[in-house]
Amino acid sequence: TDIYLGEGVVHGWVWFLFKMLALPLLLLLILMWRNEIYRELLFEPHAPRWVRNAVKHRKGPKSVWGGLVGGSYLIVLKLQRMILHSASELDWGRRFQATLYQRELAREQARVKAAGGTPIDASLRARLFKGEGTIVEKVYQPQISQLSSLIQQGNAGVAAIVAERGGGKSVFVQRIAARFGDDVLLFDCPLSGFDDFRAALADALEIGLADPQPEDFRRLIKEGVIKAIIIDNFHRLMHPTKDGFKELDLVSQFTRDLHAELLWIVTINRVPFQYIRRARDDRVIMLDEIQLPPWSDEQIAALIDLRCREAGISPNFNDLLLPQELDAVDVETIVERNRTGFLRLVWHASAGNPTVALRMWADSLVLTETGEVMVHLPKPQPNEEFEALSMTGLLVLRVIAQFDLATAEDIVESLRIPKPEVANAILVALRKGWIEEIEGRYRVSWDWYRTITTVLTRKNLLSRQAGGGLI
Repeated sequence: TDIYLGEGVVHGWVWFLFKMLALPLLLLLILMWRNEIYRELLFEPHAPRWVRNAVKHRKGPKSVWGGLVGGSYLIVLKLQRMILHSASELDWGRRFQATLYQRELAREQARVKAAGGTPIDASLRARLFKGEGTIVEKVYQPQISQLSSLIQQGNAGVAAIVAERGGGKSVFVQRIAARFGDDVLLFDCPLSGFDDFRAALADALEIGLADPQPEDFRRLIKEGVIKAIIIDNFHRLMHPTKDGFKELDLVSQFTRDLHAELLWIVTINRVPFQYIRRARDDRVIMLDEIQLPPWSDEQIAALIDLRCREAGISPNFNDLLLPQELDAVDVETIVERNRTGFLRLVWHASAGNPTVALRMWADSLVLTETGEVMVHLPKPQPNEEFEALSMTGLLVLRVIAQFDLATAEDIVESLRIPKPEVANAILVALRKGWIEEIEGRYRVSWDWYRTITTVLTRKNLLSRQAGGGLI
């Protein structure tokens, strides 16, 4: 007992001395890092009032207290950001960040209305959306090299370019066609089916006959020494019906009857491609399957910067106030931090889809009375209406999202739901702006594309690979 008592007393005194020595050590550390703490707090516009009040005093005894409060706040803030960054790798973490994003959007929207400014006009939006596509060659350099190698080697067969809608498939094949010139033929797949497909191919080959036969196609292909024919939007041949692959089968048989030694390259949206692979894997044998991945945050930022330079604008980030959970980037100025954090936020909300990201970016720009282009957080798309939407409405949106362009008759036949119910669901979606009509067919509008695909994915009506949404 005496031994234990003695050891306890010794341990108590040692611990007491440590605590006594910790006080001057803490004071020394605060004095050494005080200026650095104050400098870091300058880049934290969201610091609470009690922290800002504590660090008002830069000299004298009160500055020690300010350094202690400010340093403690920075430590907690850095730990919070590390945890959120790690959590963003998980599904629940991304959803939590999306909640923070939406909360800030509501607060920012009210502030922007008070500050003034009008959305940019249609001509400026068009300039932001229009580009030569040179950045696509940089982003998809491995995929372009892979497809170029297939063409140069004279391979015969079918190669599929697969990506989400808006992922850059059309620009990708346009760059390929520009690179190979007359060796590659590119045309857009029509909506109406096999007959129009054959007519479009005849026009591209400049056959000039009312009813061209396979030998006419074969002769011109050989005369032109064409190495590859690219069919953009090949998924238009599919329909969400019982005989939905009929047109695709006719095209496949037609190309086989040509007996042409060339490479057929088709671009397909990711969801229809999954159906083709499952239902027609034995009939449509792919020589190669090239998947175009989502863009990284650096690539989305580079795309936005490029389009702004081409449009001749230099957006101002000075009034932007991002949530402290989302602006954790290592830069020197608040403006640069706002810019980097905001572009990362756009990338996160668009799930790496370049078309969706550009539209989000255009929605975030306002024009002031002085003619300056300012950046603000765009108005969020509410999910509440979709949560309360009937199952019929959700299924109609699902069919449209899966096949990109679908007629009302296709939807009725696919779902086996009474036509009046489908018509009512389509009417509601049109009035809400969720879908748009193109030549008697319906597709999800760009304004609601990411929101709808995300909701359908969360409700397990779309595969996660197909939906792509993070929020």
